[in-house]
Amino acid sequence: MTLFKIAVTNMVKNFNQYVIYFISIAISVLIYFTFISLAKNPLINKIFMRWEVLGNSLFSFAGVILILFVGFFIFYSNSYFLKRRKREFGLYALLGLRKSQISMIIIFENLLTYLLALLTGILTGIFFSKLFIMLLFWIVNLRVDTKLIVSASAITDTVYTFFIIMGITSLYAIYLIFRYSLLKLFKTEEREKKLAKGSVILTIIGISLIGFGYFLAIQVIQNSPLWTKIGFGRGVLMVLFSVIVGTWLFIRHSMPLVLRFVYNKKSSYYHGTNLITITSLRYRVRKNANTLAMIAILSATTLTIIGAISGFYYVTIEQVKTENPSSYQLLNISPDKDEEIVRIISRDKEHKLRYRTKSSYINASVKNELEKMPFNYYQNQAKFSFIPESEFNRINLIEDRKNKPIHHLKNGEAIYVGRETNDLHERRKQELKSHTFQIVSDDKKTGFGAIQVIDFRPNPVFNSGFADALLVVNDDFIIV
Repeated sequence: MTLFKIAVTNMVKNFNQYVIYFISIAISVLIYFTFISLAKNPLINKIFMRWEVLGNSLFSFAGVILILFVGFFIFYSNSYFLKRRKREFGLYALLGLRKSQISMIIIFENLLTYLLALLTGILTGIFFSKLFIMLLFWIVNLRVDTKLIVSASAITDTVYTFFIIMGITSLYAIYLIFRYSLLKLFKTEEREKKLAKGSVILTIIGISLIGFGYFLAIQVIQNSPLWTKIGFGRGVLMVLFSVIVGTWLFIRHSMPLVLRFVYNKKSSYYHGTNLITITSLRYRVRKNANTLAMIAILSATTLTIIGAISGFYYVTIEQVKTENPSSYQLLNISPDKDEEIVRIISRDKEHKLRYRTKSSYINASVKNELEKMPFNYYQNQAKFSFIPESEFNRINLIEDRKNKPIHHLKNGEAIYVGRETNDLHERRKQELKSHTFQIVSDDKKTGFGAIQVIDFRPNPVFNSGFADALLVVNDDFIIV
């Protein structure tokens, strides 16, 4: 009988031993394939492009974490599965098979198991792919016509990823075969001889690192002096390092401390089966603490990514609503095109046209810019846009008074309008207020006067991309 036939016969006759391992791999394939299919779905890419969001980068980063989680889950299942089969491998060796031949049997078994799991997981993912994307759009409250899309690149990515995982698990199995002698393969696993004592100091350090990581993570980046000092990139790495190392230290060294405390408390130690349970845990905690710490880190990282993407989606939607007070805004179109657009919009019976208006603003350059101007100023092609206060109040009234009205501006006074004012640090606001801007023509030769910002309004009156750095001035301030 060939080694391949031995592997197939062994899997068929010991199906009950393989089914749990097979299911764990198949579920991992289903989760990963579904995620990659969503990431490569053209509908989702169009939505991200419409929102001008780096959707592919988010999915790629989350995909790396998912691979780590799935890889650890499969590796842990594989380790447990191999330990249960140590005596079986010993029996093969006792019957005369060389370690290289036993390794080939394991490779064949892994290959068959992963092929079946890949086939099952991918087919299940394809079957439910439309349902999953419909659920995603329902969660984010988007009405999009979905259709069944089978991504060939998602299939190949999934196959490549899990073949790499299969290679790693197979190498680990071969390592165990060559590491253990025949006697050790038949021998029961030994208990740890040394008790894990834990450490109060390292536990406190772990809690401190976790606390610092979460404290840094909940700070408002734009207004935090700490984030300003360390920078965004180093800040993210510092959060990850603090939480991951802190979690490992806390779990690794606090669990033995708790068990030692319970062990020394005789009133509970001799109650019921606590004597057996606590003693067994004390001898096993060192080995299992590392596994629990890794599970906690990966779970926390996964939940953090889910929360971050959900928060990013919520912030993006709110930002789109805030920065676009009008459903449609058109620039410099002919009257015929304007009427045609109104006719098209009027065909939609579910959404009635609430208002229709025309407005205008003027762009002008600045002669004496600050060293650090607001971001929207550069987004506005390094210019300020100007609108009279009467026109601002008219549009603001049409848009349900989202801003506080502006009255009685003096000549040379201006109010800065835009969402960015919510994120500006108070020091930056004072810098803007204390500076007098010289407004000039684009060629910097003609001066139009001096302007000083005296206040701020948070809600833009024009859509994003139009008058991003808007200044409201009195009606007598004229730029020609």
